[in-house]
Amino acid sequence: MLRYEICSNRELSYLMEAHDALSGAIAKRAGFKGLWASGLSIACSLGYRDANEASWNQLVDVVERIVDSTELPVLVDGDGGFGNFNNGRLLARKLRQRGAAGIALEDSCFPKMNSFVGDRHPLADIDEFSGRLRAVKDKVADESVLVARIEALIAGHGMDKAILRANAYAAAGADAILIHSRKSTADESSRSRVPGRTAYLS
Repeated sequence: MLRYEICSNRELSYLMEAHDALSGAIAKRAGFKGLWASGLSIACSLGYRDANEASWNQLVDVVERIVDSTELPVLVDGDGGFGNFNNGRLLARKLRQRGAAGIALEDSCFPKMNSFVGDRHPLADIDEFSGRLRAVKDKVADESVLVARIEALIAGHGMDKAILRANAYAAAGADAILIHSRKSTADESSRSRVPGRTAYLS
C-alpha cells in the first residue's frame, strides 16, 4: 500500500507524524491512511536530542509499537542509517521485521545534526551514500519503500547540487527522492525533477 501511495499514485497523499503508539492511534482515528515515524519526535519523546542520541534499537522498538497499535503503513525516518552501509542495511532489515512499510535515509554524516540547527552541515560523500542505498535496497528489495532524503539545501548548497545527488540516488535504487529545505515556500520545487522517480521538496 505505501509503495503505491508514494511511488505510483499521482494524487497527493498525506502521511501523519507519529512518535509513539498513542499518537499513531490518534492519527488513525483522524482518518490518515499512513504514518511518518519522525526521528526528531521519537528522540524528543525519549528525552534525547535529534542527534543520533537515541539508538537504532530504541527507534525500532518505538516503530513496532506504532505498527501494532495502528496496523497502518509506517514510513520511518532512519536518519542517515546510524553509520555506514552495514548499519543502514541492518536497520532496514530490523524495521521490516517489526512491520515498517519503508525507510527514509538522509545523506548526512554520522552522528547527524538536526537540519534546523546551525549552518553548513557536512554531507556524506555521494558515492558512499549511494552505496548505503544500494545495500538497503539489496536487503529489503521490493518489501519496503526506500526514500532518499537530500540535505544539500540545508547544507548551504544550491538546487543544482541537490539534483546531482538526486540523480545518483535514483540510480542507486531509491524509490522516491525528498529534497529537504528550510524555506516555508515551494518556490524551489519547480526545478526538482528527477527522471523516473517521484521527487518531493519539503
